[in-house]
Amino acid sequence: MGRGRAARRLRHRRRRAAAAGLASIGLAELVSNGVCKQLYERRRPPKRLIPHEDVHERPDSSSFPSGHTAAAIGFTAAVAPALPRAGVACAALAAMVAVERVHSGAHYPIKML
Repeated sequence: MGRGRAARRLRHRRRRAAAAGLASIGLAELVSNGVCKQLYERRRPPKRLIPHEDVHERPDSSSFPSGHTAAAIGFTAAVAPALPRAGVACAALAAMVAVERVHSGAHYPIKML
């Protein structure tokens, strides 16, 4: 009986963490893309500064802040308190998102901090 109760609690924590994570993604996107990008007009890095040829179409919107990175960090921040081990994994993935945004030429490295 104890195991069943613990399993139910864990499932409940996972569902709450997932719901909080998804809500945080929406909030992060709204704030970063809907508010901050309107306030800060920052150009994206010029293609000549990107040391590879894999740069294709890039958005015309402001480069600050990164909506992708904000969403990844928002998800991590919402999940980590309820599921610390999952939070560590999410943090690693969020860091990878930030690195990819720089590598793709969409953002300057300083804007990922």
